[in-house]
Amino acid sequence: MVLMGCQDRYRYDCQDPDNWKVEECQKPKCVAMGYCTEWLINTGEEDEAD
Repeated sequence: MVLMGCQDRYRYDCQDPDNWKVEECQKPKCVAMGYCTEWLINTGEEDEAD
């Protein structure tokens, strides 16, 4: 019996910790698509907008 539910799956590549250092997940590249890691993962910190 194969268990398919035991694999880590992420909706966006930049949610995967293995991809956090990938260029596409770093600014400025991620800004255009809205895939910046800090936007996809709730770290408890909020951006302060002035």
